[in-house]
Amino acid sequence: MADTPSTRANPSGHAIKETISSLIVAFIFAFVFRGFVVEAFVIPTGSMAPTLLGKHMRFQSPESGEIWTVNPWDNSAGNPLPVQGTQSTITATDPMTRAQIGSELPADMGRKVTTLSGDRIFVLKYLYSIYDPARFDVVVFKYPGPTPSPVTAGQQENYIKRLVGLPGEEIALVDGDVFTRKAEGAAGSLTRSDWSAPNWTIARKSERVQRELWQTVYDSSYAPLDPDRNLRTWFRSPWRGLAPDGSTDTAWTIDKQTSYTHDSAAPTTLTWDTDARPITDEYFYNEAAEGDYRNTKSTYAVSDIRLAMGVEPEQDGLKLAAVLGARGHEFRAEIEGEPRPPPHEARGRRRHARRVAHARRHHHQAHHQDRQGHQRRVLAC
Repeated sequence: MADTPSTRANPSGHAIKETISSLIVAFIFAFVFRGFVVEAFVIPTGSMAPTLLGKHMRFQSPESGEIWTVNPWDNSAGNPLPVQGTQSTITATDPMTRAQIGSELPADMGRKVTTLSGDRIFVLKYLYSIYDPARFDVVVFKYPGPTPSPVTAGQQENYIKRLVGLPGEEIALVDGDVFTRKAEGAAGSLTRSDWSAPNWTIARKSERVQRELWQTVYDSSYAPLDPDRNLRTWFRSPWRGLAPDGSTDTAWTIDKQTSYTHDSAAPTTLTWDTDARPITDEYFYNEAAEGDYRNTKSTYAVSDIRLAMGVEPEQDGLKLAAVLGARGHEFRAEIEGEPRPPPHEARGRRRHARRVAHARRHHHQAHHQDRQGHQRRVLAC
């Protein structure tokens, strides 16, 4: 029997119907997924820097090699312009050497600088339906009140912050540390004198959180290539060598070096010059143009500090002490070197070390490489 129009299938119409059905299902899944599972965000501002960057400028110093980021300077109606420095030079400062664009650094660095977009993130929306928020988590939330930005006035704006306070707690921020105690009285009733109250405890950060939050104050690896210009020295290392009597120890070779050496067996001290480079919460991402209300250099001292260095002794019997002092407390770590073994004993130790390293190389490979990298330096701070 021949096919009639009513009995013949319509492949084209069937395919269109299937495509439309698939698109509808896909849209439903996308809306459900976005509403209850994962949502994507773009970070607009630098309040979470350096963990998360908003729109920013990026510079690299030809003197030190340091790469750093800065908030946009030029804005229109509250939004950063796509190109910065078209009207005036962006005179940003290298955080390692304190060299300024237009002074120690070429002025061209601060002209026609492209504004880079903020970081993009995915947020698990269901997570806190299963787990309670933990201190120092990075969380996204709806701003509970009227937003301070005129651009988003009347809207519930998404904010991203690091969580430091939990329900039922009082919070104190002191020298870069977070202290907590059980809340007493009505919310908002704290006064400055409450810091003298008992039961304050420090909220210790895990190693993972610390690694996210450490900000480098100075690294000798970024010493400038040419610290002398126009008959003046524009950069000196913040480290100073001192003899036991407090005078300058001339056996140190520090300036114009990425690694420091001490050519003497006499006791000596390498100390940080807090007058030349005070350790504060100043952060160069927040640097702004002169006259801008944001250009307020912070001078709050920070005692939550860390020292990292590598030491290579040139003689037997090295004794080393690393000391950090803050708020009347002293934190001290001591290392005492062992005499070098005779050549035959050293060879035996090397063979044993090779066998141990071979057996453990898969478990300790990263740690082993890190140690080797430090040992190549004479001294780096």
